[in-house]
Amino acid sequence: MSDTKISELEQGSVEFPEWIKGKATKTTYGFIPEDFPIIYDRLSGKVFQPALLFLADCYLSKGGRYVVNTVGSYCDDILDYVRFCREVNLDWLAATWENLDDYVGIMEGNVSPVRREPYREGTVTRRLVPILGLYKWASRNLSLEMEVLSPGSLFLPRVIEKVYSENQKRRRESKPVEVRGDAAENVRIPRVLQRAEMDSLYARLGTDSEVFDCDKRTETSVFRLATYISHQSGLRLFEVVGLKVAQFQKFIGTTIHPLEMYPMHVKRKGGRTKLLHFHGVLVSKILAYVQKERESVMNGQFEHGYLLVNQSGATSAGRPVSRRNIQRRFTKACMDAGLVITVRKTHPTNGDWTNCRVEITEMARFSFHDLRHTFAVWAYYAMRSAGIEEPWKGIADQLGHEDVLTTIKTYLQCCRTFESYVSDKFVSSLNAMARVGSAEARIH
Repeated sequence: MSDTKISELEQGSVEFPEWIKGKATKTTYGFIPEDFPIIYDRLSGKVFQPALLFLADCYLSKGGRYVVNTVGSYCDDILDYVRFCREVNLDWLAATWENLDDYVGIMEGNVSPVRREPYREGTVTRRLVPILGLYKWASRNLSLEMEVLSPGSLFLPRVIEKVYSENQKRRRESKPVEVRGDAAENVRIPRVLQRAEMDSLYARLGTDSEVFDCDKRTETSVFRLATYISHQSGLRLFEVVGLKVAQFQKFIGTTIHPLEMYPMHVKRKGGRTKLLHFHGVLVSKILAYVQKERESVMNGQFEHGYLLVNQSGATSAGRPVSRRNIQRRFTKACMDAGLVITVRKTHPTNGDWTNCRVEITEMARFSFHDLRHTFAVWAYYAMRSAGIEEPWKGIADQLGHEDVLTTIKTYLQCCRTFESYVSDKFVSSLNAMARVGSAEARIH
């Protein structure tokens, strides 16, 4: 950044600023394009220049181009942080790593004022990226008297893992909330789809790959197949989109038996490859997709090797389907199927969080990740009905959990509590799970 731009940076602060987000205009700065996100004080109009210059210096090209979503999100994250500083009467220049710990702790112990849900771990991590980036940029571009900085200043190096480890310690030391349920029928089974709900979802996710017809131009089967793979194997979304055609080519031309289990090497969390088993019905649907829709879409296209590709007619037809695209389609299917919950969302009025409006809206009740929970519970009862004494061992192996306690506490926590209730409600689901294959094969 040039010395001219540095000299424009006013380090004096407005007393009790009411920071809000806006967009740059022609008169803001000559080197900033219009609509570039800025943070300014609602009362005085003064721009929070450190954030503006940091984002422009790091994310604005010489040609004036920038990624709107990325810069906009980073601006939102910095805005949330400077509002936190205002609330605790803290000058951002005097902030320490301990102050940042407090900021992270507040997010982890509360709900998002917009989504009205607990902050996700990924949200916390992402917010630290532009905040720490701002301090790193400022330490290089501002004239700071390093010798007079407070001990533990954010301008002094410290690894981000320490911030996170301290807050993980807080979570470990906190007491879990006890949930009592004397009457199982009065408690909804969390994050698990029932048979009727899965049928309703599949009906809105496109065509079954085995009945897909290129000539009749039936609706794409890629989203339905992606959902089916996760639901019937317990794979995570990134593992589903990471599957390769070569993994299934060895089965082409062979007889696939519905109740047999077929070995499959899958790249799992951490980049490790692990041997899993897909049941015959799932393998048959994948092969049908490869030989019908995928072959039609990839005709004349560059072969990248990924199994799931964007449908014919799409702007990016033939390219690997993205996780975001699958998540969006899954959420839309939930909404269309009426699998929704009513939530209250709080929005600031003109950026003022002391004057908020409440909006009642609907959102999808399930996420794509809930298919793993559904697989675990369905497989548990299928194995129990087959006489398997410790079904969680095979389920943990299929889900990729190194510690079986993760499977029991996180994915199967409701099974024993609701066993009699679920056994009645899931009777049709248990019959369907017979198609998953023998429980013995899953364990071995």
